[in-house]
Amino acid sequence: MNPNSLPEKPLTANMNMKDGELRAKTVYFFERKDGTVFATELSEAWNLYARNRNVKLIGTGDGQAFFKALMESREIFRTKGLEAAQQHIRNGQEAELAACRGKIIPPPNQDKIGNGAHLLG
Repeated sequence: MNPNSLPEKPLTANMNMKDGELRAKTVYFFERKDGTVFATELSEAWNLYARNRNVKLIGTGDGQAFFKALMESREIFRTKGLEAAQQHIRNGQEAELAACRGKIIPPPNQDKIGNGAHLLG
């Protein structure tokens, strides 16, 4: 496995969600000291960014590439099965990382009240 790639782990997604329930969310990619990369959403990103010195923020994305892959995976799941859909979702996460690597936008400070972070989520 490439040390800069996302870890291969089982992905789960509820394929029965209605279209209006899913939307793209801002995603923050962090890198551990051993070179592994992982994605988080706003709720976890601030704590990692502000308090964890064992990881560094390597990119911030709008989540569109991953969201597109997630939506396409519904049809792939129906026609080709679960494993193909999971792989498509992984590929979407890789595409999201490639698109936002180096675009560093720190997460909003979640320790302040009234910072408007709830609008980004």
